[in-house]
Amino acid sequence: MTRLRSPDEFVTRRSHLLGAFEEIASALNETRATAERLVRLLPSEVRCAGAFLCRLTNLWRYEFGPPFHDLPTEMTVCGTIQFPPAENLFRGVLAAERFLTATQLLAYLERLRDPHKHLATLAEMAPAARVTSFMRGTYEAVGYGMGNRTIDWLFEPPNGTPILLDVKHRQQDLLEHLRQTIPAIEAGAHVAPSPVLDAAALFRSTAEKFVRRPSDEMLQGVWIHSHIQQFEEDLLRVFSALDEALHFAILAGWDGRSYILARKSVSTEYLRRAFSLVPSENFIRKDIAKRGVGGSSQGASQSAGCPPSVGTSWFLFRRPGTS
Repeated sequence: MTRLRSPDEFVTRRSHLLGAFEEIASALNETRATAERLVRLLPSEVRCAGAFLCRLTNLWRYEFGPPFHDLPTEMTVCGTIQFPPAENLFRGVLAAERFLTATQLLAYLERLRDPHKHLATLAEMAPAARVTSFMRGTYEAVGYGMGNRTIDWLFEPPNGTPILLDVKHRQQDLLEHLRQTIPAIEAGAHVAPSPVLDAAALFRSTAEKFVRRPSDEMLQGVWIHSHIQQFEEDLLRVFSALDEALHFAILAGWDGRSYILARKSVSTEYLRRAFSLVPSENFIRKDIAKRGVGGSSQGASQSAGCPPSVGTSWFLFRRPGTS
């Protein structure tokens, strides 16, 4: 695999993954021994990844992502997809250690080895990393989905409604936006084109996985990682049209910020308490009238750019032969 090295202009300090984990452990009130144990658990390809303190976000990131493919022209694009926050990996493996059986943990760690599926695999642990300590979690729950389908998580409190939760990692909209942005840069534009969004794609293979149940018997939903903001109006329209076997959808990442879509019978406050979430509009766009109009200029430059993305993201656009 050809890896992209983090650009020097975005680096405050370089280290190895263990060094990053040790600093993250200290910030999370975990021990150095925990950092060392988690690094040892990782597949060698991940364990040997370089790490750096990002100048723009002040986060430790690690270099474990393949270059983007199928982009117009020969321009290279790299960014926060290739260099994810190391804290997410730390907390994800810690959650896997807590909830997965020994056999499941071995299989899960092996899947982290694949750079093309690494982020999607890691994302499966985000709800488990945030769920409150009194919840019992079952990974790859069997017997609750439609037919023989497994659901990523079943969380059960001592008292209260169980939560059946599937996890989806979506980045297609972001890739499409980068494909649109590159020709604009090549043409000398200083304003990124407005992204073409498909809210329905976020919910693909979600509602049909669930059997219809009353929401007071079991809450059934999906946790969606999306790298680009969606129009709120589209989200509401698409969610309302889905089969009511899907009771809720949580747009969230790792840091607790969230946007929740839910049926009228569902308490969003119950879900927020269960996963220590706070409401945020970071995942949505309200400027529905501006469809098709050029967006922020931050995305269209040869150096760094940021589409209307979720969280703090950056991308570097480079023409062949430039350093």
